[in-house]
Amino acid sequence: MSQLPKILIGAGIGIAAWAILASHWPNTATEHPASPTSSAPDANSVLRSPVPIPPYELVAAAVGRSRAAAEPNVGQMVQELAIELREQHGHEIENLRLQISLMALRDDLIASYPAQGAALFDRILRSAFPQLADQILALVAKMDRYDSWLLSNILALNELSLEEREGILWAKRYELFSDDADLIWDLELSPEGERREFMEATVEMLDAAYETPLLDRLSLLTTAFEANYAGTYESMALDSRGLIAQVFFGFDSVQEDLTSMAPEQRQDEINDIRRNIGFDEQVVEELAEQDLIREARWQNGYAYMEARGVLEARYGQNAVPESELDLLREQYFQHEAQTIKREETDIGFYRYNRPRVYGRN
Repeated sequence: MSQLPKILIGAGIGIAAWAILASHWPNTATEHPASPTSSAPDANSVLRSPVPIPPYELVAAAVGRSRAAAEPNVGQMVQELAIELREQHGHEIENLRLQISLMALRDDLIASYPAQGAALFDRILRSAFPQLADQILALVAKMDRYDSWLLSNILALNELSLEEREGILWAKRYELFSDDADLIWDLELSPEGERREFMEATVEMLDAAYETPLLDRLSLLTTAFEANYAGTYESMALDSRGLIAQVFFGFDSVQEDLTSMAPEQRQDEINDIRRNIGFDEQVVEELAEQDLIREARWQNGYAYMEARGVLEARYGQNAVPESELDLLREQYFQHEAQTIKREETDIGFYRYNRPRVYGRN
C-alpha cells in the first residue's frame, strides 16, 4: 500500500477525487493566500510556495534497494536518501508542508525496519538538513499529536456543523502549531474543500488505525462520508458503496487484520464488511463467489512462483532455460501461459509478486 504524505494538510482534489481516493492519496498540494484577518506571520515566500508533494518516488526507490539486498546496507541507504533528499528538495526544505510530507519517509522506514526506523529517519534528516533537522522532527511530532487527536474525535466532529467543526479544528491547530498553522492549512477553503479535507483526514487516520476494531473503522468511514457528502452532487454522482469498499479494503490496517485470519474467518469478515457498507445479500454472495475464484488463482500463482524459485535456485536467477519456464507456465496457467510470459519477459511484471489486497483483488 502506498504511503504518500499526509493528506490532512489540505491538498485539494476534485469531484473525481473519490475515484482517486480509492488509492488514498492526492497528487499535488495547492496553497492559497491567507485571508486578511489571518494571524499568519510575514514569512519568506518560500514558506507559502506550492510544494511538489510527494518525494515518495525517491523514498520507495532507496528503501527498495535496501530491501532487495540479501544483507541490507542500512548505512549506505541512509546516505543515499540523505543525498537524494538534499538534491531534490534542498531549495524548498523551509516549506512547512514539505517538512510534514517527510512523515511518509519516516513511516516507510518504520514499516521496513520496526526496531530502528525512527532512528534511521533521524539520521537521514541530520545528514540531509543538519540545521533544520530539529525543527522538522518537532513539526512531525506535533503533526503526530494532531493526527492522534483527530482520530480520537472524528466521530464527535462529524456530528457538528461545518462552522462548528472548523472552529474546533482551527483551535486545535493553533494550540499545537501557533501561527505556523496558517502556513500549513488553507484558511480560504470553500465548503466543498472543507468537506474534502475532512474526508481525506478521516481516510488518512483510519489507514493507520491498527488498534481500532475493524468494524469500528468501517463505521467511522461510512459516518464521515454520510456527514460530509449526503445529498451532495458528489454523493449522487458516485457509487458510494463500491467506493467505500475500495477505500476501506485498501487500508493497511484492514489488510493487516484480514491477512492474520484463517481463510474461512477472513471471508466471513469480508462478507460482514460488505453488508455493513450496504450491499444486499445477493450481491454479498456474488462477491464472495468472486473472492473464492480469486483465492484459487492466487494460490495457484503462489505455487507457480515457488516452483519458479526452485528452478532459479538450480540454474541461477537469470539463467533458467526459457523452455523450462514455458513448460512451467503451461503447467500452472494453461491458456494464460502466453500472457504470463509476455508480462514477465517484456515488462518484468510478476503478477503474483504484487501485493494481495483482500476484498479487492
